[in-house]
Amino acid sequence: MPVGLQVDFDRDKYAELMKKCSLLATPDEINKAINRAAKRAADTAKAESIRQESSEYTLPVSEIRGTITTRKISGGDIGAVMNISSSPFALTKFTGVTPNQVMPPAKGPVVTKVKKGGGATLKHAFVAKMKSGHMGVYEREGEKSLPIDQLFGPSTPSMFDANENVNEAVMKLAGETFDKRVQHELERLLNG
Repeated sequence: MPVGLQVDFDRDKYAELMKKCSLLATPDEINKAINRAAKRAADTAKAESIRQESSEYTLPVSEIRGTITTRKISGGDIGAVMNISSSPFALTKFTGVTPNQVMPPAKGPVVTKVKKGGGATLKHAFVAKMKSGHMGVYEREGEKSLPIDQLFGPSTPSMFDANENVNEAVMKLAGETFDKRVQHELERLLNG
């Protein structure tokens, strides 16, 4: 389930500055300036989310970055959105999983370290490569060699939701960035 952040514009908060801007700029120019500020705030929130998650999990930054997007709100509304969406990651995507190459099932165990500072030993797990080329950590469902189940770590949205302090830090930073950027963008319209 995707999670995210929406940066909305509070017209009442900036009523005085908006009034001054309306004397020198068109409503479209003002809206574009506000949207630039909102997009910058959403981009800042994205960068902070990536930084926070990569400091807590052993998932490479490139994997995290690919699951977070920012965009301006469509439909003529003012603001921007940051969306975080992914499926659970295969354990082999995390750098804290060893071994990280194909191994015979009898050679176990597999040591997983999804979160930095934590870890678990999976005694009956093994690393295998499927015919499709996908490599993963698997466990047998029973005594027979088949079927096997692939093991997964968390998804990016669950990583983001799991830590309320990260959520609050990202929201606070987005709000602060938006306030600074709105002031800057609207004053830029006033000063030409």
